[in-house]
Amino acid sequence: MEPLQFVNSLDAKKHILLLCNDQTFGKMIELRFLENGLMKGESGIYLTSKDPERIIDMMVEFNMDIWPYLKNKSLQILQLPKFDEDPGGILLGIEKFMQKMLSELKPPYRIVGRIISDVSTELGMSVELTLERYLHARFDSLDGSFLCTYHYCEVPEKSRLKWMDSLMKNHHAVIYANGPNKARATLLV
Repeated sequence: MEPLQFVNSLDAKKHILLLCNDQTFGKMIELRFLENGLMKGESGIYLTSKDPERIIDMMVEFNMDIWPYLKNKSLQILQLPKFDEDPGGILLGIEKFMQKMLSELKPPYRIVGRIISDVSTELGMSVELTLERYLHARFDSLDGSFLCTYHYCEVPEKSRLKWMDSLMKNHHAVIYANGPNKARATLLV
């Protein structure tokens, strides 16, 4: 199925993997996923390691009408903390962040992004994959959908196929975004 059509058809909670080569088309998919939920009255969070103002600018550039959602706080753009600086360690820092984020969300919700911003190293990808497994294992207890974005060039080339296979095993669906005319979405379960 074509990715934007797939995103438009979502009505149940899903854990979705977005693999992309085309960053512009990937952003378009992320924003459509988020905006569709907001228009249905769902809450939305965009996770970023960048300055949230840059994300707001990008959303405006893509013609997303974000102001009403930011005003009523149904849309949040959260800058990820530096988990490696948490006194309790990376995993405890991530757990505290996730608990706080989810406890403040009004379900149903949609979350875009991922927790570990740098997956270009074996360690970064390994930690992110551990988090994906953990999220997927407890997904039934959550009240929302997640769109986890990975750019091919970010994933360690040496083990790219192994990582992609592991990521797919821990998601309900995968969207390949290699450009508007070279993309598809597939349910995995």
